[in-house]
Order: sequence, then structure tokens, then C-alpha cells
Amino acid sequence: MLAIVAYLGILVVSSCRQPEPVEAGTAPVVDASGPLALVDGTNGDAARSEGVIRFIGGCVLLENRGETVLLVWPAAQTKWDDTPGSIVFTSIGGEVVELSNGVGVALGGSGISRAENGISVERWIASLDWVAPPNPSCIRNGTWFVGDVQVALP
Repeated sequence: MLAIVAYLGILVVSSCRQPEPVEAGTAPVVDASGPLALVDGTNGDAARSEGVIRFIGGCVLLENRGETVLLVWPAAQTKWDDTPGSIVFTSIGGEVVELSNGVGVALGGSGISRAENGISVERWIASLDWVAPPNPSCIRNGTWFVGDVQVALP
């Protein structure tokens, strides 16, 4: 009986300990993809699109002339950094580029619009090999499959 009381005392004391402090920037990321829509493989053709990266409502979008499209990223080249809230992308040439909300970019890749393919959002989402699928509300006017990134000069 004394052993059980001693064990319970240790259990109570150990469960009351405060969590160890975590240095800024070292906390584990709950969802490594963050708001990113990620697919397996590489994306895109040699097409080019330009605009401004926007983080809106849990979506990562490209804004150009007032219209937004969902950005779909290659999982092997793309990570979400939760600490500053940014995208870390490794370009085709091996350069690591950090993209934050509001940065101007030129993107290599290819795009598709709802007007072009005419399929429902649910069917389109189901047709791709997602690592991290987008929220259906993120799919607006179209989608751009990111193949490469260049930060635009101001």
C-alpha cells in the first residue's frame, strides 16, 4: 500500500511540473504544410505569371490586376515556416527563396481556370495527387501550378 501511495505522489508531482521553455522559432509546427496546397512531383511548363503573393483566409494566392488564383506548390521544393509565416521554396537552380505576404513574384509553371476545365472544385481536388489539399474555398478564379519562383524587384 505504501508503494502505491508513493507512486501516486510521484505521479501528481510530475504532472504538476511546468513545461520546459521553448526558444523562439524552435516550437514544433503543428501542420508542416501550413496554408500551402502541395502536390507530389514537379509542377508546370515554361509559362510565366506575375503578381503579388497574398495570404488570405488560410489560402496562399497570387494576385494580379485585382484577380486571385490559388497557388499549388511542389511538395519536395516547398515548406511552410510557421514562425515568420512564410514560404520557403527551393528553386530549380537550388536557390532557397523565402516568400512572405505581399511580396512581388514572377512564377514559372502553368495555370488552369474554371472557365477552361469546367469541372467542379470537388472533382478537381479529387483528381490530383495531393500531399496537402487546399480548402475548397481557396479555389477562386483558377489555379497556378508553381514550377519555379523569382522574387520581383520593387
